[in-house]
Amino acid sequence: MKGGGGGSQNYSRQLAGAQGAGSTGGDDECLNILFDVYLKKIQSHIFKLNVGDILQIDLDQEMQLVNVLSKGILCGIVDSPQVLQLRNCIKKGYRYKATIIELDGNEEKCKVRIQYLQTIL
Repeated sequence: MKGGGGGSQNYSRQLAGAQGAGSTGGDDECLNILFDVYLKKIQSHIFKLNVGDILQIDLDQEMQLVNVLSKGILCGIVDSPQVLQLRNCIKKGYRYKATIIELDGNEEKCKVRIQYLQTIL
């Protein structure tokens, strides 16, 4: 008999950007988050930045929206299928960064790569 629930788990892992077959779930999924997304509600000052610049990721005060910031200033928000998992991992204390990979001031688009921010203790 085929189990539908297992397919959903695998789909979620693929969306989260899990790499390799070693992911067994749990906090490993927070470490393996990696995806590209166009920011929503882009703020105009983002176009003063450059491709390759690294931005901060944090939750808004209500802990619902995933904000992308440059030096504490809002640049845009993340709105994608992965945002629920990303938000849950941030609430657990994991930190992430957004690297600008596309920036087009004419079309007012900014694409970033979201990934786990490894910190050195």
